[in-house]
Amino acid sequence: MRKVLERWFAGVSYALSSSRWLRWGGRALVAGGLLGVAAQVFFVLLFGVFPLSSFALASNMLEIVYLLRGVVVPLVLAVGLVGLYALTAGRPGRLGRWASVGLGLVLASAVVLVGMNAYETLVAPRYIAYSPDQGIPLTRTVLLWAGWGWPAGAVLLGVGTLGVRGLGIWRPLPLALGLLSTPLAYRIFLHAVTSGNPEGGVRGISRVLLDAQPMLLNLGWVLLGYVLLRAKGAEPVVQRNQRLARRLYEEAWGRGQLGVLDEIAAPGVVDHYHGQRGRENLKRSVAGLRASFPDLRFSLEEQEAEEDRVTTRWTASGTDEGGVLWYPPTGRAATFSGVFTDRFEDGRLVEHWGESDTPGLLRRLGLPPKG
Repeated sequence: MRKVLERWFAGVSYALSSSRWLRWGGRALVAGGLLGVAAQVFFVLLFGVFPLSSFALASNMLEIVYLLRGVVVPLVLAVGLVGLYALTAGRPGRLGRWASVGLGLVLASAVVLVGMNAYETLVAPRYIAYSPDQGIPLTRTVLLWAGWGWPAGAVLLGVGTLGVRGLGIWRPLPLALGLLSTPLAYRIFLHAVTSGNPEGGVRGISRVLLDAQPMLLNLGWVLLGYVLLRAKGAEPVVQRNQRLARRLYEEAWGRGQLGVLDEIAAPGVVDHYHGQRGRENLKRSVAGLRASFPDLRFSLEEQEAEEDRVTTRWTASGTDEGGVLWYPPTGRAATFSGVFTDRFEDGRLVEHWGESDTPGLLRRLGLPPKG
């Protein structure tokens, strides 16, 4: 079951890693933020500046505001956060898992919020006596939980983006918006305003934040959407490591392109298989094997990637023209296999270890086994 879930999450992460999701997510966040600003301004004008004398007209306009704030905006912002997740898709470790859980919470809560708010706005007021203190207990309970689930998911998603390079200096912004959208933030500001007598100071700042919270939050989503539109989609870490491992065996070992090691290997890479350290020593090992088998070719049979490690099972074939170990050249063609694990950090190979079928290779070349 665990493997099935891991494969499912890996598939979802890969599907959402497209830069297309970044663009659509950025547009959705900008649109959702602007709609939230419009709803807030409309609400203030409706009750603060131009109070309507017609109760029926006021009720209809209020329904529009509630639909925007409770249905349209959460749904559009949820789509936008899918675009934000595209930057973290495939990221290994706890942060990547938190981002996945956060996105799940956001989407699930958005569906609940949209459904319940639409019901209470469009259906409940028409058939049930309704006031701010009354309503359907079940829907209010579900809305309460969903109201906490959406910002909690946004916070987890924000934590998952803290180390993402695509956001640049704006990496803390998603986490800040998630925290600002929690009911807890509102209650903290409210408590600071209502407790204590002194004017100004912390109380004054809290009053400003309490009044400005919805507007700041919506403008923050607009800013995050703009940042996403300018961000470059980052290749998922697991897929990137697999690609680098393929280059290591197919291009460096298989074709003798030593320059590849300058691109993918760290200067202090540790080669446990040969008991040595350093990129130049790894180059000499590759050159030595290529001298023994000038026509060497690698075929990758299977790859398994988990977090920062890639395990590769390969089969190599070539003609012994330079000699294996201390034996003289045999001129025979042979095939041998190996299973190696490579660990990467920030796109660079830092450790290399495994085992190859050396006894089988010697046997196929007609050479005695190692003493």
